[in-house]
Amino acid sequence: RKDEMKRDIGKAGAETLAIVLYKGPIARAEIDRIRGVNSSFILRNLMVRGLISRGTEGKSHTFTITPTLLSHMGVSNKTELPDYAVVLDQLEKFEKEIVEAENS
Repeated sequence: RKDEMKRDIGKAGAETLAIVLYKGPIARAEIDRIRGVNSSFILRNLMVRGLISRGTEGKSHTFTITPTLLSHMGVSNKTELPDYAVVLDQLEKFEKEIVEAENS
């Protein structure tokens, strides 16, 4: 575990963290669909680091950011992130494109 904590989270970790940050609480299946790959290992790594936490929403597990991450980023709420509305809008457009491609 100590080795895991010393390593950079990498591109995949940053990508997953951004999805949870802007879209959370979010289920792993939804994260996998957005990324196009299985995110189990990365989610575990982010939880070990204390950047995200897992909760339960209905029958599924969901992932959300932790106050530690917000504090590290210098904000008290995710809506204070730079260009929050713009990024969220772009994610929603991307998701619509995925759905349309899946239905084609």
